[in-house]
Amino acid sequence: MVAHEVKGGTKVTVTDERVYIPVGTTPVKNGDIITINKVDGMYCNGTDKDGNSIYISAWTEVELYN
Repeated sequence: MVAHEVKGGTKVTVTDERVYIPVGTTPVKNGDIITINKVDGMYCNGTDKDGNSIYISAWTEVELYN
């Protein structure tokens, strides 16, 4: 599934090989576990495992974290 389809507050694993982020934001890589908060234009904002704010493109492939 893609990030913009995920309900806010959901923890996911990034499965995309190439993650697009805005310039100057915290890097996100394949395999990272993040919590998606909401869609913000063409990006989804959320937090990483350390609580840092992150932004990923809304079309980033993710899967639900178990």
